[in-house]
Amino acid sequence: MVALSLRSLLFVALLGYSKVFAEEEVVEEPVEFEPEVEDYYLQNEEPAFQVHGEPDAMSLDLLQPVNTHRILKETEGNSPHQIIRYKPMQPFRLASVSWAQAPIFELDPEKPEDAERSIDEVSVFRNCYDTVISVKVGDEVFFYNGKDDAFVQVDAEDCQQYRMDIEKLFTYDITDWEESPCRTVEKVTSYVIEWCHIHPNTCYYADKITAKDQTLWETNDSGEHFGGVSIVTNGNEKLVGLHIVKGEEGRLLYFHAVDDHYKPITDDEMKVIYNEYKQKDEAERAKYESEPQATQETETTEEEVQEETETTTE
Repeated sequence: MVALSLRSLLFVALLGYSKVFAEEEVVEEPVEFEPEVEDYYLQNEEPAFQVHGEPDAMSLDLLQPVNTHRILKETEGNSPHQIIRYKPMQPFRLASVSWAQAPIFELDPEKPEDAERSIDEVSVFRNCYDTVISVKVGDEVFFYNGKDDAFVQVDAEDCQQYRMDIEKLFTYDITDWEESPCRTVEKVTSYVIEWCHIHPNTCYYADKITAKDQTLWETNDSGEHFGGVSIVTNGNEKLVGLHIVKGEEGRLLYFHAVDDHYKPITDDEMKVIYNEYKQKDEAERAKYESEPQATQETETTEEEVQEETETTTE
């Protein structure tokens, strides 16, 4: 059993989330640029980005920033919940696609039908380690599903189903307290209060938060995402602190629920409600701590009576 304090237990873990995301962000090392190369196109490369190889047989690593002189990268906003499209710029020819060191698709230069063709577009949709990729070559489209950097070729139907599964990861229901690869769950049980803290793992993102069929928050800013939530349960009531992250900044939203009906509340209202929970918990703690003492006193009295009886008998 533990006693709860207003900030230290309910929301203290939320304060470090901007730091956590900053520490977990993976920064790809750029490929070194060699300025002595005479080729015109390489002279115009951007040294901070990947070198795609020969102009008529370029490669694309989806985990490294692209050279915008050669490949056009298009996305809607800066949210992870978007499809990213890559298209080779004219007159360049894109011949292969990889995920770091793992090859995904390649046109075979030994085949006459591939020698003159180019990859026209590569589309990527992902949430952390779950990824769907489509590669368009002329009228053909090749589909790939990826999990933990391992990709398999699939048909259009399987690709669409996997994408729908990934879509679900962007919505999180705070009533689901089960551990998963997407999140870490920490629980603390006090005298009458149960506390639960949940935060997303590694690079998983959510941009919509629900409580069963009620939407608590949904981003209208592509740069925002779910940073964590603390939930205190007191009987049929719940007090919720929802952490929203944007870059290195964060903000807290508070909700109070009775019989699972949630309503937003202010910081001051949260403090009042939590103090009520705290007083109830402290009263139960005082009762709990007094019980062992009373039991001990009773046991001591019984021992004294037994000793007196034995002395009298002797």
